[in-house]
Amino acid sequence: MLPPDVFTPILELAISRDGPSDVDSNFYPFNDVHELLNITSVCRQWREMALTSPSLWKYIPTDLHEDLLVLFVQRSADSLLHIRLTHKVFRDWEPDRRSQELALSKFALLIPHLHRTRFLSLTLSTFTIYKLDTELITSHCDLPALEVLQFHTNGVLTIRPPVAVEEALRESALSLMEKFGMPVIRGLHFTGISIPASSITSNSISYLSLTVNGASSGLRSYLCDVFGRCESLVSLSLNIWRDGILMGFAPPATPSSQILELPHLRRLALKGICNQCLFVSRMLRTPSLREVCLDIGSSSFEGAIQVVPLTTLGNCLSVKADSEEIHMEFTNSCGGTRKGTDFTVIIRGTLPVSYLSSARLVTLLEPRTFPEVEIMDYTTPYIYDKTFLPSLFPRFPNLRSLHIRYTDIKRKFPIDDAFNLKLLVQTVGKRSAASLRNLVLEGFEVIMPTASPFFIELSSIPRWRRSLRLAPFVAEFRNCDGFSDSTLRASGLEREGSSVMMSSDDKARFTT
Repeated sequence: MLPPDVFTPILELAISRDGPSDVDSNFYPFNDVHELLNITSVCRQWREMALTSPSLWKYIPTDLHEDLLVLFVQRSADSLLHIRLTHKVFRDWEPDRRSQELALSKFALLIPHLHRTRFLSLTLSTFTIYKLDTELITSHCDLPALEVLQFHTNGVLTIRPPVAVEEALRESALSLMEKFGMPVIRGLHFTGISIPASSITSNSISYLSLTVNGASSGLRSYLCDVFGRCESLVSLSLNIWRDGILMGFAPPATPSSQILELPHLRRLALKGICNQCLFVSRMLRTPSLREVCLDIGSSSFEGAIQVVPLTTLGNCLSVKADSEEIHMEFTNSCGGTRKGTDFTVIIRGTLPVSYLSSARLVTLLEPRTFPEVEIMDYTTPYIYDKTFLPSLFPRFPNLRSLHIRYTDIKRKFPIDDAFNLKLLVQTVGKRSAASLRNLVLEGFEVIMPTASPFFIELSSIPRWRRSLRLAPFVAEFRNCDGFSDSTLRASGLEREGSSVMMSSDDKARFTT
């Protein structure tokens, strides 16, 4: 049996999980409670180890039964707690009294332990927050260990709740904040609640999420006031979607005298239509920025790439595109080894299924070129048409290596539709892929004899590239169903070990 100081961290890793996707928070503890309870049933030694390890019981989700909640608190001993209080309702202004009373009774059990709470998340209805403010926490409450506080609205079905409900929600949330003594707070996150800048009283805030509710004319002064109180921000999230502010206008250029400086900011998340996000991003100077996340809903991706800095981002680009998100990660590669991530772009949106993720990626990249990118990985579960790659290559004029990974195992994508080989020998025009030296196609389907012209043309690529004095070319096929020796023979190609020889310099590798 391993000693406790070794085994306990292993158990902590076993029960830890990634929390729900949340652009508003960079601190989201989440443990699998059921997995923890399973660990206590493995054997006597494991059970004893778990029961005597308070750090395993520090995560307190309030969907636990009251008896189990008390048990978790007792077993956590003096560990710093992560508390998540959630009250689920059907309509915010027609509350379920029983569920409201249950949520409040659970929180009443936790109030004596707030002094050792490190993370507190309140996802509540207006009525529950009001009761919490007026009945449970009626005076000053010290939270000396609290590092992160989250407020989330819950149970509103309409796009915007009635004004009275919204005002009551804001007043109760602000009243609670005034009562909480939080000397070491480093993260404040408000979703669905707009708060005045004067409510942010700590200069130790590093992670901040706000819902902005107001006119565009006052947005800059509001942000200026906020940033003046949070000089060391590392992560910033702004929801500027509400009330239609900044809707439907071209974002103006921001005079240099009005630029807001955020020298330490590394992560920026914006939620709103694309023009709104551009408007805010142009207000900011963020020399240390390493991640941008935009949630632009159903608005166009056009121009969104402008939030990416013009400075060198890295010579490798990894792109993952699906129906809801485009994830771009720039890294640097030296000697074939990729180093740490240099810059990440995440753009989320909801578009019709007919609007392909590939077309969305082209729309996103269109205004920019990335001459520094030499290596690109593209992963998608969607079939793209033959116009996609010719539209993509102009954005990457010095591309040397391209890896296309198709991940839908239910819908087949013929390999002869995946890549137009003529682009490899086309030296005139912006859509040329003549700079490409390595091509990897993964997850595609080889359907014979339909694919025969593709492989016959592939066998002629070396001769054409030599005649044009182009660099040798390597093609690799990974996990492509239907690829066999007969496919090679029919196309005039030969296998040598795990490689398919096209000439002394050019190869097509075959990997199963």
